[in-house]
Amino acid sequence: MIGVVCAEDNNVTENATNEDFQAIQILIDNANPGDSIYLENKTYQGSGSPIIVNKSVNVYGVDSSKTILDASNKSSIFLISKDVKVNFNGLTLTNGYNETKGGAIYNLGILNITNSKISSNYAESGAIRNEGTGKLTISNSLFDKNCGSFGAAIDNYVGYLNIVDTTFTNNDCLEGGAIYNRFGEFLVYNCTFINNSAARGGGVYNNRGGMYIYNSRFIANNVYDLGGGIKSWGSCEVYNTVLINNTAKQGGGIYVSEFTLIAENCFVENNSAHWGGGIAVEAKATAKIKNATIINNLADRGAGIDINMGSIDLQDSIVNNNVAKYGAGGIYFALLSSTVKNTYICNNIANTSGGGCYIYGFRGVVVNFTNVIINNNSASKGGAIYSTGTANIQNSILNSNNAYKGGAIYNELNLTVKDSQFFENTADSWGGAIYNNLNSFIDNVVLNSNEVKQFGGAIYNEKLVNAKNSLFESNKALQAGAIYSTNDLIIDNSQFIKNYVKRNYCVLMLSKGDVNITNSLFKFNTNADEGGCIFNYNANLLIDASQFISNDARSYGAAIDNSGNLTIKNSLFYKNKAYGAAAIDNSGNLVIIKSNFTDNVATNNGGAIDSNGKLIIIGSIFKNNLAGNNGGALILRGDTTVTHSIIYNNHDKNGYAIFNKGVENISLSNNWWGSNNPDFEKLLNMGTSDDFNWIIMSFSSNNQLIQYKNSILNINFDNVKDKMGNVYKINSTELLPIFKIALSNYGEVTISNGFKSMNKNIPLITSISA
Repeated sequence: MIGVVCAEDNNVTENATNEDFQAIQILIDNANPGDSIYLENKTYQGSGSPIIVNKSVNVYGVDSSKTILDASNKSSIFLISKDVKVNFNGLTLTNGYNETKGGAIYNLGILNITNSKISSNYAESGAIRNEGTGKLTISNSLFDKNCGSFGAAIDNYVGYLNIVDTTFTNNDCLEGGAIYNRFGEFLVYNCTFINNSAARGGGVYNNRGGMYIYNSRFIANNVYDLGGGIKSWGSCEVYNTVLINNTAKQGGGIYVSEFTLIAENCFVENNSAHWGGGIAVEAKATAKIKNATIINNLADRGAGIDINMGSIDLQDSIVNNNVAKYGAGGIYFALLSSTVKNTYICNNIANTSGGGCYIYGFRGVVVNFTNVIINNNSASKGGAIYSTGTANIQNSILNSNNAYKGGAIYNELNLTVKDSQFFENTADSWGGAIYNNLNSFIDNVVLNSNEVKQFGGAIYNEKLVNAKNSLFESNKALQAGAIYSTNDLIIDNSQFIKNYVKRNYCVLMLSKGDVNITNSLFKFNTNADEGGCIFNYNANLLIDASQFISNDARSYGAAIDNSGNLTIKNSLFYKNKAYGAAAIDNSGNLVIIKSNFTDNVATNNGGAIDSNGKLIIIGSIFKNNLAGNNGGALILRGDTTVTHSIIYNNHDKNGYAIFNKGVENISLSNNWWGSNNPDFEKLLNMGTSDDFNWIIMSFSSNNQLIQYKNSILNINFDNVKDKMGNVYKINSTELLPIFKIALSNYGEVTISNGFKSMNKNIPLITSISA
């Protein structure tokens, strides 16, 4: 029996026993606005015409499993007119058919559907077509096995759609496996989309409308083109939603183009696609993603996220364990600038480039990383990041990444890294932490315990690296534990400590280019065959205000092995050890200005320097250096000039400070040898020229030095004495090093430019030594 309850008196006014749609139509036609129609526990069959609802009524079934309206694929089931309010509850609407609009329902009014099932309906525009003036609200319902061209379950065309606590399963469509929204606004709350399929938008397709999804689940939906779970070509906001096991050609979980995607607190797992296994952002779209977990997704490119000619603002998220067949295991960036903040990018894999991230430099793309941890990613090039664009990294950690080249980063264009750490990254060939192919700027960065099987434990440089205020420590390589450079290199105020090689060159290998090193420290670097700190093959190298302390080499040059052009200024070489050439092994062109070589030790020749090339030394100090064989300070095999320098207390096995291996062009004038009358037969293994001279010390006072009173004391190292006993002023005193003298009962005095005048209350002076 069918009953109608009047809105006015709640009395049953009409009964019908027919089991077809016509009986329901009669009751609706006879009902007053606001009346409720109660359907029985039975199946109502359609005869080819839909039920027209042109007034506000309520239609209730016993239960969706018991009250069934079956159109037998002959027509749609309900046509709802505009300006009416209709409620459906406890119904199953099945086997509806319409070639165009709404296999089950075509709605222009205000329709609420609760506790119902809509299944096996077909129309070009879905089981339900909600159009124009239509306002559709659905709750606690099921859409199953509906088919169509636009929105197998619902086609929302410029309407308003609100869906709560509803499940969509096994729906199949060309556009929008479950829902297709065109120019409308719709809200999805606490809904589930499972095993729906389409060409685009397996769960939902938003076409230039507004879409808002909360607390929902998209599981195992499938498309052969765009958006396995969600496709949006309009404004899209997704909150607290799970997308799992969805598949697509692009955007396994979510695909968005041209418009903005906002996604917060979402979980994107085990989705797959050719591009963008988890999320794809394309065609100048912008994605704002926060507190997301993007994990275990698969793709040919951009397994976690693929930003193809779009942009992203990614914050407080995790991109983990995604795998790309080719490039960008975690995230792919192209065209527009993007930002990544407070995010973990971990355990991602790419078989070619960019295990964590791939930045494609089309039209100058810039990606800014801040407070990001990029950990344990792997690829052939750039375990953490592969970039042909501009990458800016700040306050970040890149560790335990691996690649064939560029364990952490492979840079093809512009790289800036500030206030960050690289540690325990590894590479098989070049660049344990960074492979640089164009421009890299590094500021206040720690590179620690990175390792490569071949060249450049921390960095391999092809073009230009500018590193300042940075620490390179405990990096390892076959050659060049810290940096292997084939082109220009700038290093300022940086430290290179405890770097290690298995053989050959320890800290820096410089094959060519212009190289400047200033204000830097090289200390405790070990195990090199030659060039314990620097091996300069053919670069133009300038070192200024730097220190080389306690480094060692198994063969030659614990600090530097030079066969290029090398200039050293204002630098210190202290306690370095090698088999030969304890500080520097030179076979190129070497100029040393105002530098200090102290306490260096060679087992064989050259306590400080073994020079087989051209050597010029100006204003420098060689003190307490030791050679087990020849040349306590220097062994000379090429043309040499040493002038305005201090050579003091250096020894080889025969006591020589300088040992000449048969070189004719050697000039050793204008130097201080530790006393006014040095014994050159004990200091040099060679004779001296007729014009040979040496610096002598002199002093004078206006008072006797034994009196306690203000005195003017003049101390001079600006005179030279020749072999004939002539004394005369030395030229260019500004080239002299700093002299330090000890006044008994007074202390140490430093002297610049070879002269110092003191006006002091001087106590008893019994000796002056320099």
